[in-house]
Amino acid sequence: KDQAPEVVASDVLSPSDVSLAYAHPTAPSLVSPHAGHEEGILRHMFNLEGCEGYRAGGLEGVLAAPAFPAGQEDAAAICAAANGPSPASALRAPVGHLVPAGSIGIVNYNGRIELVPDGRYLLTSCMAYWKGTCSLTFDEPLRQGPLTIVRVPRGSLGTARLGGDVLLLDAGLHIYNDVRFRFDSLVDVNSPHIHHGPLHVVRVRRGQYARAWLAGASGAVEPKLLQEGCHVVDSNLFRLDGFSDAADAHINHSALHILQVPKGCVARVTRDNVPLLLSEGTHYVDSTNFFHQGRSSLGDNVILHSTITMVRVNNGQVGLAWQDNQPLFMQEPGLYSFNSPSFIFVRHAAFDEKVIELGTKKIVTVYSGEVALSYRGGELRVLFPGRHTIEDPSHVVKGFLSTQQQSVRLVALEHVGGKLVKPTGTSNALVCETRELVKVGIHADVFYSIEDPERAINRIAQDEIETLVLETSLATLTNIIKSTSVNEIAQSKLQSASAQKEPGDASTSVFFDHAHDEFLSRLHEDFMTRYGIDICNIRIESLKILNEDLASNISQQALTTAKTESQLANLAGQTEIATREQERVARVQQIGAAAEAG
Repeated sequence: KDQAPEVVASDVLSPSDVSLAYAHPTAPSLVSPHAGHEEGILRHMFNLEGCEGYRAGGLEGVLAAPAFPAGQEDAAAICAAANGPSPASALRAPVGHLVPAGSIGIVNYNGRIELVPDGRYLLTSCMAYWKGTCSLTFDEPLRQGPLTIVRVPRGSLGTARLGGDVLLLDAGLHIYNDVRFRFDSLVDVNSPHIHHGPLHVVRVRRGQYARAWLAGASGAVEPKLLQEGCHVVDSNLFRLDGFSDAADAHINHSALHILQVPKGCVARVTRDNVPLLLSEGTHYVDSTNFFHQGRSSLGDNVILHSTITMVRVNNGQVGLAWQDNQPLFMQEPGLYSFNSPSFIFVRHAAFDEKVIELGTKKIVTVYSGEVALSYRGGELRVLFPGRHTIEDPSHVVKGFLSTQQQSVRLVALEHVGGKLVKPTGTSNALVCETRELVKVGIHADVFYSIEDPERAINRIAQDEIETLVLETSLATLTNIIKSTSVNEIAQSKLQSASAQKEPGDASTSVFFDHAHDEFLSRLHEDFMTRYGIDICNIRIESLKILNEDLASNISQQALTTAKTESQLANLAGQTEIATREQERVARVQQIGAAAEAG
């Protein structure tokens, strides 16, 4: 019988024992804002210098300027730019072909296109003829033979080709009198991606990244992230995959990764098949074998990531886990981290659980007023109030037994399923017979407590203790009633008995006193010696004769007796009064006679 909690060495970890297992961004296997090789990663991720076709000057370096600066455009200048150094074959004259104001005339001279401003003209050669006129607004491109005139409005760019080269035309009027020139279309200057042959113009808005592929200095096509701004690349190997929001938790472009971990969270990642946890901050990673599995809050009770397990144990909790096939209890509040394939977290247990068990290890809490019943190697071991740690695999806990005072109502047992059980009703009275075989009903309770748990459990099964007390009490009280006459019961004045009777209490029933004392004398010492159970009291609430006629007669006799006693008491009182009156008169006479004699 164990009188005090066992002291057994336990595998209890404190948070400081495992803090080094937590992976931070500064770890050698991670890329963090504070890592020494961050500069090289950022250069490879964002820097386009040395990439094939990259135009560091941006859009201004590739735009074809218009034929005239802003505000210097007129009909004569347009015609001069189109005709070149050779004069037109049409001469001004007071008569001849009229070119309206706001227009230019178009002349085909021996296959060559010439332009003349507004006015009247005569052709000076039989090989020249008029092709028509065109408005100076050039709302639509002018295409006449080798001559092309196109106006690019503000906010747009023109795409064109000159021989094998591609051109981007800036806003303004463009004049090309060259058979190799071909105008394609107008595009919005604010388009995210302008693609014209090998030429690419990527416009990245603020708060975005563009995911692109460029040929690097080594000749291999590499992934790049383009930051906000306008980027121009002239290369057939360039490819744009799309755009990503800079605020995204994970930006992934092939081997390039940007992870933004908010405060209070960790990111679950795998790099080179090694699981890692990244702490708060922005992490830049360049790896072809890197995978992001999401993020978890540091406030979570358990964070699982491959072989990494983080367990938070709060006040009032115990963490249960397996490590190297051994049970592990984490009792101190804090954050525990493990990186082992042999670690398996099971559950959180409340600190006030009576039995916290994992495998062969147990923590048993026994509260005051009870004991725990356990067996070590098949032998009973009673655990008294306290906290017990058990690691012996042969030591098992089977339950708890109350040592507080308990009560049981004395009622006749019923046979249910071959067993004696208490009836479900609470108003049933115990029926007994007196010495004259008169049936009486009794409502009584027996109070008991377990004083020696080891003796009790060694002699009786735990679930049969109450039944034993009930059956023995029923038999004992039945025998006491059977040895009592009806007359003794009828003389009872009170309907209750107590183990703590006040001395000199004249109202206490003689029968109830006798039944109480006789019951305890028969059971108290015997149960204490044999079972370690203290039968400490019996309380008889009521007793009733079940034969109504007999009960009525006894009641009538009791009334008659009470009436007679009342009359006798009255007569005695009257006699006492008369006697006192006569004594008073005689005394007065004596006093008077004594006065006269004096």
